[in-house]
Formats: sequence, C-alpha cells, structure tokens
Amino acid sequence: MWRCISAREVTMAYALKARFWIRVVLAGVVLALLGQTARAAEWTTHSLAEVSFAVPADWTVSQRRKDRALLLRNPAGNLELRVEWWLQDEPLLGFADIKSHKRVKVAGKPATWVHSGFADTTVLKIVLDEKRRDRHQLLLVLEATGTEFESVAPLFDEILARVNFGNSAAIDPGRQIVTSASSANGRDGARYLPSADEEEVRLWLGPVSFEAPVAWQVRPDPSGVAIAMVRPDQQAELVVTLWQVGRPMPSDGVETVEHVTIAGEPATRLRQRTRKSEVEHIFFDDPLPDGARIAITLRPAADFDADAAPILELFYASLDRHMAAPGGPTLMPWHKRGPVGDPFADLDMKKLLK
Repeated sequence: MWRCISAREVTMAYALKARFWIRVVLAGVVLALLGQTARAAEWTTHSLAEVSFAVPADWTVSQRRKDRALLLRNPAGNLELRVEWWLQDEPLLGFADIKSHKRVKVAGKPATWVHSGFADTTVLKIVLDEKRRDRHQLLLVLEATGTEFESVAPLFDEILARVNFGNSAAIDPGRQIVTSASSANGRDGARYLPSADEEEVRLWLGPVSFEAPVAWQVRPDPSGVAIAMVRPDQQAELVVTLWQVGRPMPSDGVETVEHVTIAGEPATRLRQRTRKSEVEHIFFDDPLPDGARIAITLRPAADFDADAAPILELFYASLDRHMAAPGGPTLMPWHKRGPVGDPFADLDMKKLLK
C-alpha cells in the first residue's frame, strides 16, 4: 500500500544526503592537506647566503664553509650534493666525460645543465649565468655512485625546483657592455674593447646576447648586424651575424654541409675552403622574430677544433635570444668605411689568412 510522503520528509531526506556529501568532501580536503603536510615534511630547507634550497629530510650536512659552500649526503652515502658560490676557475664544457648539456632556467634564471659520468658515477651539474658582484656563480652538483642517470635525474629536477633567491645574485649591469645597431652613429675613436679578466662582457646584437671570450677584442661592425671577437694574438676570430632574410648562404668553396645541434638548437654547419684557410659557418635554423637567423663564423676553423674548443663551448652556452639588455654603456663601431651590406668587408683578414 502506497504512503504519501510529506514535503517535510522530502526536505529532511535531501538535507541528510547533502550533509553526507559535505562530510565526504571535507574529509577529502583534510586528507589532501595532511598529505601535503607529510610531503612537505619529507624535505628540509637549507640556505647559503642569498639562496635557499631543499633536500630530502634524511640527508645530512657533511661539510660547510660559511656562506660559500655546503656539502650534503644521503644516509646510504651514494648520493652527494654540493651547493657552492663558485668562482669559475676552469671551463664548464669541453671535457671528454660530458655526455650532454643544455640550457635551462632555475628559479626563473638562465643556467647551463651538464650531465657527465665516469666508471659507475653519474654527475649532474647546474651553473647559473648570473654572477654576484664578487664574480661568484651559483653551482649545484649532484654526484651519484652506482646509480643510473634515469634514477638520479628526477631527484635533481626536484632539488632545482626548490631553489629560491632572496636578493638578486646578478652582476651590476653597469659592468656589462651593450652593443646595438644604434651604435653605428658613434665616434671613430672607440675601435675595440679588450675583454679584461676582471670584467664580464655580455654583448647584445639586436635581440641576441652572448659573452665574449675573456681578453678577446670586440669589434662591432657599423652595419649593426655583426660583431667580431678577435683572439689576443690576432690569429683567430669568431663573428656573430644577424643573417638577413633573402641573403644567400656561402657556396663557393663549401666542402661539407652538416645538420647539427648547437646549444640545444638545430643548426646547419658549413665548412668552406678559402685560398689560405678553412672557415666554419654555423646557421641556426630557427629564425628571430624579424626573420633573420643567427650565424656564427669561425676562422681559421682548425683552431676551434683543437685548443679553442672549450672557449667555443662556453660561448655557445652563453647564447640567449630572450635576455633583455640592462641598459649599460653602448660600444661604438669598429670602423665606418665598409659598405653597410657586407658585415665582413671592414675586417682586415690579412693576418688571419697567412
């Protein structure tokens, strides 16, 4: 026999059901918060001068050098993390044990990531581009013994994700050199800049920036689309050009063409034989917003295959398409005599081709 249900009973039934689901949702929120708290408790934060970072909670500090360096190990002793404000005393790249490297960002700051290894040891390293006013850079090195790269890399990524800065570690922008197309109206007297040992020289060519090798002379072309960097002995040079749309690539004397990856980006490499020397051209495949491409010319090429290889690796690692110019001083052009259409016409190559 059917009984008629009153409106009050229906309302109470819906209220009971609603309270039930509210309790379920609240329980889920509480469990989620407890889970987050537990996960947070699994990591311990450490600080070194103006930077903080975190490691698994069971890791211990094995060595500390004031605010300069910190060494931490896991309980098993097969993982060791070194965090250091590092003053560069050797090339970052160019060694035989390096398996790969790439450009990344840590806490929003550009850095170079390096994977190397020997015997049963895997080493992951990160160095930030920025330097403090005392010239030190942040370095993190994770060394793993008896552990494969695939197991170590995720841990290193998690450590890097927990790096945070207080005050900026950046070098004073006034000590950087900015070069742009507007410098073509400068004075004839400012013809070159030797890159002194105590100064960082980051150059801007349009939207592209890079670091000049230490002590190399910097010679911007008056066209505003090329910068040459010449070795102190004047026997080798590295030229960066904004290769304009429609300008043909070199063809005369080209002996080899290769598709390569440079600094993590696809590129085309040409080897060109001239009358007295061999020249290498690197053309990055991905264009800039205006359609121009980054082109790098090395001459003589053999020098960059041998002794200058570490210098070249560091130069490639410093290339950046997105870093904004800090508004420092503008370097004047090398000369004003050559035709604007040819960024190499104004360079005296006689000594290089001997």
